[in-house]
Amino acid sequence: MVVATKELRPNLREEDPRETARRRSAEILGNGLNFEEDGVDEFACPMAPDGWTYEWKRFSNVNMEDRTHQNHVKRTGWQAVPVSRHPEMMESGATGAIIRRGMMLMERPEEITNMVKDREYRKARAETRKENALVSDEGFLGRKDAQVRQTRTRSYEPLIIPDK
Repeated sequence: MVVATKELRPNLREEDPRETARRRSAEILGNGLNFEEDGVDEFACPMAPDGWTYEWKRFSNVNMEDRTHQNHVKRTGWQAVPVSRHPEMMESGATGAIIRRGMMLMERPEEITNMVKDREYRKARAETRKENALVSDEGFLGRKDAQVRQTRTRSYEPLIIPDK
């Protein structure tokens, strides 16, 4: 008669923790982790497809999603870049949008981006012209304007300090 021996005590240690650590290290390094990247700009944009532009846009601030800003960004033509287009920018198995430190990588047609840049440039030039007109000698309320009287003098007088 054969008696089956039953183990009285289960094996409490499943495997050597050092071996588990070695396997996990290999997995992490296999995902492309590079500790030599100190000083590398983590917000450098990858090359956008032809006809498109990429920019980082604020997604959240202090771990709270900024829906108002996201609404404005989407109304001006921006949309999220999917992780599937640049999987090297996120952890393996990630889906959805590329988000880093509260910033989301977004794309917009190049034509629209150029239109907005031209408009912003024209707006900045107009403001500069206004400012130059205000500070010039001949401009609006300049020093040569008849309505403006010079208030600065170059004389020196003793300062009178009142008694307390």
